[in-house]
Amino acid sequence: MRSYIKKIFALIFALALISLAQDDCKSTVTIITNNEEANIFVNDSLVAFGNTTLEVKPGYYEIAIIESISKWGIDVFNDSLTIKECNDTIELTYNFENRTLLKSVPDAAVIYKDTLIGYTPILIPLKYENLSIEKRNYRRQNISLPSVTQSPRITLDYIGKENKQPFIETTLFKVLIGSALVLGSTAAYFKLEADKNFDKYTETRNREFLDQTDKYDLYSGLAFGALQLNLGALLYYFLFE
Repeated sequence: MRSYIKKIFALIFALALISLAQDDCKSTVTIITNNEEANIFVNDSLVAFGNTTLEVKPGYYEIAIIESISKWGIDVFNDSLTIKECNDTIELTYNFENRTLLKSVPDAAVIYKDTLIGYTPILIPLKYENLSIEKRNYRRQNISLPSVTQSPRITLDYIGKENKQPFIETTLFKVLIGSALVLGSTAAYFKLEADKNFDKYTETRNREFLDQTDKYDLYSGLAFGALQLNLGALLYYFLFE
């Protein structure tokens, strides 16, 4: 019986030694970047910024190096690492391109050797020595990135046709409005005169009043027709200004 108990204790002691050995089985992984703001993620967990040295157990690891979570248009390195042995020393290096944020007023296309790179604002690698900023109705501007690094906002000169005077500020608008008022008043006046003469005709049956009614109705109709043409002209210029 005692022999059996000794064997059990020996087995437990061996398992404990194996467990301790496994806990001590670690490797050193050093991650180096050229950007101190870079976010280092291991298995989706943020572990450090810029550079770090980690002690990890054997296994599979996913690594993500994000240039910066506070900038637009950032670079990201996605990598993986499998560690099978203990006490390994591994060094991983990730270098981001040196870039500058290029902005222009107004926003415009960025061209490199007849190839569209993108539209401002845009992060441009410094490897592009000569670029042009182009936009319709604006003068093309050639730039070199070193100077842009010091003065990143580019202002383009407008060379298109100046916007014409708004229609409501033109003399034609004032003439059409004035003539519309005159024509409307004239049409109303002749219509009233026609109604008066017709009333007199119905009272007296005098043919002369009926003739006057027809005459004033004609004048009123002509004035109203001219008013419609006037309003049509106003509508045309408003819609096609």
